[in-house]
Amino acid sequence: MILANTMAWLIGSFLLGFAAFCQLCNLVIVYRRITRSERPSLILVAGGLAGMAAFLLLPVARLHRWFWLPPIADLAVPYSAWFLLPWFLGQPRKKRRR
Repeated sequence: MILANTMAWLIGSFLLGFAAFCQLCNLVIVYRRITRSERPSLILVAGGLAGMAAFLLLPVARLHRWFWLPPIADLAVPYSAWFLLPWFLGQPRKKRRR
């Protein structure tokens, strides 16, 4: 029981740190996308998903019901969904003329 609890804290803490790092990097990626017209990346959702997994793995009962919060709090997830949704639906966006 103690080993399982310790492992849950270690893995959950690692995932929470990874999620925070990814979300900070996502701000840079979104900023570049807005200022330089670069294409969005699928890696943007990694921070939100890692945060969700951390909330589910950490042995804090009150935290489990808030598992949906990290993907929403990650600013890049709604942004990338907006630009990648047409691609997933099979309708690529038109290219901009330069």
